[in-house]
Amino acid sequence: MGKKVAIIVLTCNQKKLLEETLTSIISKMNYKNYKIFLVDNGSIDRYDKMVQEKFPDVNVTRNEKNLGYSKGNNIGIKRAIKMYNPEYFLLLNDDMGINDKNYLKKMIKVSENDPK
Repeated sequence: MGKKVAIIVLTCNQKKLLEETLTSIISKMNYKNYKIFLVDNGSIDRYDKMVQEKFPDVNVTRNEKNLGYSKGNNIGIKRAIKMYNPEYFLLLNDDMGINDKNYLKKMIKVSENDPK
């Protein structure tokens, strides 16, 4: 089935970009063993509700305030470890687009082939 990958997406006040990013990740995915963990880093509007409606498989954590890039990602990583115990993590911003359906396979292959 492949290595387990947690995709951590950090967002703050970027509803349109976030929706495009999540759509891109899911529609361009040619890999089965992954889960998306979204960290809403204190968005003014409740984007977490939109995500739960349009992307029900995405795990959402909502911070009451913006905790910054590192702390926000660390919250997502800790949640992924607790809920999914992945072997790999992919950290994405809310404005990333995916153009290659094999991107996770390629990233895992590079990592697996590098003994460092």
